[in-house]
Amino acid sequence: MRPDTPQLYEYLTVEDIKGSVTNMLYIQPWTQFFDLKGRRISKCLMLIISS
Repeated sequence: MRPDTPQLYEYLTVEDIKGSVTNMLYIQPWTQFFDLKGRRISKCLMLIISS
């Protein structure tokens, strides 16, 4: 998600993923050369992960 173009992602479903991982979900903001200056941020609501 790009921080300079706020988006709202809703009802995302990830199913039947196979493999091995160290971290299931790793979220870190992109901050290089960027300052929100009070603007809205992107967000995701209702994320479902199942197998």
